[in-house]
Amino acid sequence: MKLIDWLSPSAVMADLKATSRDQTLAELVAALPPEPGLSASEVEAVLREREDQSSTAVQEGVAIPHGRLPGLKRMVMSFGRSRAGIPFGAPDHQPTRLFFLLLVPSNSTGGHLKALARIARLSRDRALREQLLAAPDAASLFQTLAAADQELAGKGAP
Repeated sequence: MKLIDWLSPSAVMADLKATSRDQTLAELVAALPPEPGLSASEVEAVLREREDQSSTAVQEGVAIPHGRLPGLKRMVMSFGRSRAGIPFGAPDHQPTRLFFLLLVPSNSTGGHLKALARIARLSRDRALREQLLAAPDAASLFQTLAAADQELAGKGAP
């Protein structure tokens, strides 16, 4: 199971315009590939509800907003970068710049946990975070993520 199995180049945004949590979620949802029965307003509501419970921002400027959706057939993902950073409730109180949005079917069992673990493992890599922040465009962001994901897979990581 690799990150690029769920992330398409068209779902990568190099310059989020958002300045708030809800605007960020809306932009990330808008970047998702079309899925039958996937309503942007429903997805945003699920994500806001999840964020209201506890922020999905982690340390070092990274957030992994995620949610389960009934009717979704497969995991889908988008990625966005904010050059300015967005207040997202991170435990280190730093603005969040890198966002990995993951949606999973409501009946998903362990697959989403592996996906979240993989994203978390990739995002802990300081050099990767720096490369993502320095990438000039969405294509470079995707290539950087794909290369890091492939390297992780080569190490036998789930």
